[in-house]
Amino acid sequence: MILCKYVSMTGEPSAERRIELKDLDLRLIKLLESDPRSTQSGLAAKLGISRPTVGSVMQKLTESHVIRTVCLADHIALGYTDSVVFGINTMPGRLRGVSDELASFAPIHYVAICAGPFDVMAWGLFKGREEILDFITGGLGRVKGLSRFETIMCQEVKISPAYLSDSEGYRPAEKPVSLDQLDMALIGSLQRDSRQTAADLAASLGTSKPTVLRRMKRLHDEGVIRLMTMVDPAALGYKVVISTGLKVTPDRIKEVAEGVGSHRNVHSVALCTGRYDVLAWMTFRDRREMMDVLSGELGKIRGIRSMETVTSLKILKASFIYVNWKGELWKGFKKE
Repeated sequence: MILCKYVSMTGEPSAERRIELKDLDLRLIKLLESDPRSTQSGLAAKLGISRPTVGSVMQKLTESHVIRTVCLADHIALGYTDSVVFGINTMPGRLRGVSDELASFAPIHYVAICAGPFDVMAWGLFKGREEILDFITGGLGRVKGLSRFETIMCQEVKISPAYLSDSEGYRPAEKPVSLDQLDMALIGSLQRDSRQTAADLAASLGTSKPTVLRRMKRLHDEGVIRLMTMVDPAALGYKVVISTGLKVTPDRIKEVAEGVGSHRNVHSVALCTGRYDVLAWMTFRDRREMMDVLSGELGKIRGIRSMETVTSLKILKASFIYVNWKGELWKGFKKE
């Protein structure tokens, strides 16, 4: 199971360096997390301010890459059956070249330069084991300067609320679903712009507004999609990003994953096969908070046998389009 408290990492310099979030900004973000398709008029009424002021604040937060409203889609429903994390080591002087080449591969949605047992960590989605093999032999096998790599297969996924939200987390579809051409087109349109009105969606898809609304409700109720407002953690003061791999006693793997994933600083947790039993991604305000959580709170979880931490020094790519390590994370946020 992967447990994610949604955070987004933008492709621009840290939002925290560009703007200082005020009380109104935080109140607006919380409302958008609760209902990403809220109208500006509705938001203005709840905040007790004018509609133009809401529009101005939303524009500031969006252009500063603090927030982005996205459509999450279950990647299993879209045909992506396998989620893989690659831990990579490089030859001297080839770190950036290897990282840049990894970021250019379409199946890879996340690339970070790291300190720890790996020089680079990358995450990708694939439509079956043959596609993974083709990528390893035809993709990784041709990267110059790559000295070694490990594959870590990730399992199920659950998306939890972002830092400011108290709403229920995203859970992908648990049963097989059948998507027709209109469903796929609707999902694609929402992924390109999840704040489009039902009327605009209907016009672009050549169907009726009631049909769009029915389809959106069905896809949501079946766990295929969820609309979410994602927030750059740096804008909220979270500057330290790490990946922590855990070795766990066999009878406690799911319990440990649940325990780790329930922590506020943990934004995703995966059950794995390979080097780790559980792999968690975490963000912290500073290294003191990181040490307090790793050595204190997480260290008390029964069943953890060992812990290995990789610190992300620079995120080169975060262009997620799937959530389940089955679906759609946030498409469009990219690190350069």
